[in-house]
Amino acid sequence: AVDETYGIMYNDVVEALVLMGGSNKVWGKIYNIGGTPTSLLDFVTNAIKVYGKGEFEVVSFPSERQKIEIGNYIADYTRLSKDTGWKPKIDIKEGIDKTLKFYEKYKEHYW
Repeated sequence: AVDETYGIMYNDVVEALVLMGGSNKVWGKIYNIGGTPTSLLDFVTNAIKVYGKGEFEVVSFPSERQKIEIGNYIADYTRLSKDTGWKPKIDIKEGIDKTLKFYEKYKEHYW
């Protein structure tokens, strides 16, 4: 099985927080801010398509590491959407594209 993951752009997170800060409906409640679930395989495949290069190999997860594997967590933002109307706007491909362009532009600050 391929693990599930999700990506969310900071722009979407900031928008959610601003909506929450201006809403009386959210006081005293706990919310998840998340994106659309996608498999790690789909994430990597999309990253390679967007970047235009790269390759990967699927390998088995080492059995000796199973006891430290935390599993999957997908943030369900249904409650937040219901109370504020918020939904993530940036899809996984656009998010990957923006992230790669950012690191390409500022790579001297990172590596």
